[in-house]
Amino acid sequence: MNLFLRAFLLVFLVPACAFAALPDCPVVREIPWGSATSQLGIIFQDREQLPEGPFMGPGGFRVDAEGGIWISDSVQKSVKRFAPNGGVHEYSVKAAKLGDLSLLGTEFAVITGSPDGIAFIDRTTGSETRRIDTRGLLRGRLNVIDNDHIVVGGNEGGVFLYMGKTWENHPAPALEPVGTSDTLFGTLYEFDAKSRVIIRAAWTGEASDPEVFARYKVSGTDEIVFSHLLGMVGGFPSFMLVTRAEPKVYRIVRFDADGKAVSELQVPIFPGCPLPSPWIQGEDGVLYAAEADEKAFRIRRGPALK
Repeated sequence: MNLFLRAFLLVFLVPACAFAALPDCPVVREIPWGSATSQLGIIFQDREQLPEGPFMGPGGFRVDAEGGIWISDSVQKSVKRFAPNGGVHEYSVKAAKLGDLSLLGTEFAVITGSPDGIAFIDRTTGSETRRIDTRGLLRGRLNVIDNDHIVVGGNEGGVFLYMGKTWENHPAPALEPVGTSDTLFGTLYEFDAKSRVIIRAAWTGEASDPEVFARYKVSGTDEIVFSHLLGMVGGFPSFMLVTRAEPKVYRIVRFDADGKAVSELQVPIFPGCPLPSPWIQGEDGVLYAAEADEKAFRIRRGPALK
């Protein structure tokens, strides 16, 4: 079916009814800036102004199934796990810069600069188990699906793919580092500020041509001013957006196998320093947000994404 025809058929309007109040998102960990193991490094731009560019503070964060918070500290050149009981474990990384990270079984992976690549580190021993070189310094989101399927958001959009041998750019520039070992998803702007098309594509080959998975459209005269895919839930992507009418709120939408919007929730937008994604879904299924000011970096717990 023609991509744009299918997009037209898959229109799901958001009801004009009011949403429930925003959920309470309590702080589960506050980490002051500093050089100690229990702190995070930061390079302020001017008079304690938070940095606007990457590699001047936290590079990314994740939450494991036990509630441990993992943060890459580019300034201190380490990845730190902040345990629920208050303890901190630090993993030194041999690199000048650190970006986003991803958890994978008994290892974690982190984007590095100088050398440019991705380092895999054993969670128990702290030793580097392998390193994958990249063509340059990557600033996007990292998603390690398995050892032979790694996808990173491109610095100027699109995605870089690693399939066990070499890196390559996916030919579809609208894709994002969200998907499975078979399928990647992305969002497409079709010259309509009221809607976005969710597309999907195979990793390689002729089947890599994207097809429409869903189309999401806001109601009335509202417009979408920001959007990206948050992650995968139940095998399908969740979609995050901000509208002109509610500039301080993220909407998060889930889809079913037919590309139909099946649930939607709202969460606050918190101030902070640049990260590949301000909200992530933890391994426990709960949403977590990062927040920062001149004093500290905070992780807030949101609702479960169901």
